[in-house]
Amino acid sequence: MAAAAHVTANVYGMVQGAPPYVGAEPFARQINFPTPAVMSFPTAGTVFTPTSQGIRFGNNYVYSIIEVAPTGLNVHGAKYAAGESVATLATAAG
Repeated sequence: MAAAAHVTANVYGMVQGAPPYVGAEPFARQINFPTPAVMSFPTAGTVFTPTSQGIRFGNNYVYSIIEVAPTGLNVHGAKYAAGESVATLATAAG
């Protein structure tokens, strides 16, 4: 069976910073989305990183960071805060 081309996740915003995502201030910068969004990510070039015990993100808790590899002339990839665990995302990705 071939791996899925995309994985879908509930996204609550974007972050900047590097793992590990632990402690009171786990991110260098946090951008909350006004409304949570369901987003689809490609499975190729995407990294799922866990957060410690769920981190409060606005009115929600996030359990993983989804990092999409940079494209074109971009140096850094985009990092999204997701409500699903790394295990759930990896299973969905196939």
